[in-house]
Amino acid sequence: MVHDVQDKIRMIDEELIRLLADRVALTQEMSEDDPEAISVEQQGDTVAFWDESADEHGWNPSILVRICRGILELCRQAD
Repeated sequence: MVHDVQDKIRMIDEELIRLLADRVALTQEMSEDDPEAISVEQQGDTVAFWDESADEHGWNPSILVRICRGILELCRQAD
């Protein structure tokens, strides 16, 4: 039972990494087309979305916002 759950968690982790790679690639593509597309305002909207999503799930918003900002930084550094 525990092993099955660990396997499922590993699959979810792999999917999260794949989705992050997709997000980084799309961000790079968008910034190549329009370097101004990733504005401070747009990033603020993204952080606000994550903050609201934390509330919907009953999660700690500050943790989810830190994760979001880390993802945004990952996308910026990939440029």
